[in-house]
Amino acid sequence: SFEANKKILNESAAEKRADVEKFKDQLNEVASRLYGLENLQNNFEGFQEGVKQVMLWQKTRSQELMADGSVVNHFQPVSELVEVPAEYEVAMEAALGSRLQMLLSSDEQIAIDAVSHLKEQKSGRSSFLSADNSKSVSGRATAPLAEAGVTAILKDVVHASEKFQSSVSYLLDGVAIV
Repeated sequence: SFEANKKILNESAAEKRADVEKFKDQLNEVASRLYGLENLQNNFEGFQEGVKQVMLWQKTRSQELMADGSVVNHFQPVSELVEVPAEYEVAMEAALGSRLQMLLSSDEQIAIDAVSHLKEQKSGRSSFLSADNSKSVSGRATAPLAEAGVTAILKDVVHASEKFQSSVSYLLDGVAIV
């Protein structure tokens, strides 16, 4: 009976060791993917050259530190600010197109500084929208929610941080989803 128990325990230990090795392999695979994705994000891969240069320039400048220890970024690409339900992602991409790479700024003067930086470095171009300016602009158009085939108004289903919600609403003003 002792030998039988020993055999069962040895088999169980061998299975657990195999499971541990399998989990280690999975962890390494996930960690490697995470490293690659973080590297892509940190280098702003997939963005136009001007947008990439402004974002890298922003990283090198002194960034504001909040009381809670978080860092304030003065520029955010629209694509990183918006939260869109999966069923509306295609509509969002179609409506905004290249404006998904537009940089929203918390401060108009910093956006002007960024434009100057791009000019001085001759490092591409970028579009900017200051949160300061978009708040003062009223609705440009009315989207026909009551019209046949319209399922939603895009600005009503897209969410952004409170700081930039009015800018995102401005960009999506009048866009109906059919």
